[in-house]
Amino acid sequence: MRLLLALVFVALLGGFLMFLAWNLDTSVPVTLFGTRHESVPLWLVVFGAIFVNVMLISVYSLAEGTRIRLVNRRLRRDLHKLETEVNYLRTRPAGSRAEPDEILERPPAERPPRAEDERAPASAPVYGAGDDVPPDDDDFYSGGRAV
Repeated sequence: MRLLLALVFVALLGGFLMFLAWNLDTSVPVTLFGTRHESVPLWLVVFGAIFVNVMLISVYSLAEGTRIRLVNRRLRRDLHKLETEVNYLRTRPAGSRAEPDEILERPPAERPPRAEDERAPASAPVYGAGDDVPPDDDDFYSGGRAV
């Protein structure tokens, strides 16, 4: 990409120098901010236009670079907060947190009457009838708790 940019710059510089050589003695009247200037060299008008354009592009690039740096700083701050939260959650003692699939017991007042044929939830992995382990190539799932 830098090579392409360098080639474009060299081509524009060559075009400006050829324009300068062909129009070295050409003069034009220029009105700038209400003041009229007679017999200004044409190459100076073109060079002035290029210079003003370079300055405008520089100001725009500076503003865009500042905006990108501010966004990156905000994103780094958010990332730091999230990493801190993950580290906090990762390093908490295991006794103070419940497993995601843990069945929480309700207080006795809220517990519905239990039928005699209802089984308690499995506390170990359930693979199937008779606790037979399925073959490795089978995607068998009995609805029991994951290990």
